[in-house]
Amino acid sequence: MEILVVLIGGLLIAGPIIAIVAYIRVQDLTAKLNSIGLQESVRRLNSLEQRLSSLDKKLAALATSVRRIRPSADV
Repeated sequence: MEILVVLIGGLLIAGPIIAIVAYIRVQDLTAKLNSIGLQESVRRLNSLEQRLSSLDKKLAALATSVRRIRPSADV
């Protein structure tokens, strides 16, 4: 029973602290996004999309090559 009281007390103390930290980080992120500008955001997003597409193609090629190397279990 004592452990439960300590656990609940810890959660009551940690909850608001975590909320404050999250709020501060969101505010910092919002300030950074507002300072970057729309054109810079679009450029960065396009760059990330190209990198993701490249990784997706490499992963698909790797999966295809693994299937060719390893024979299926049905044979």
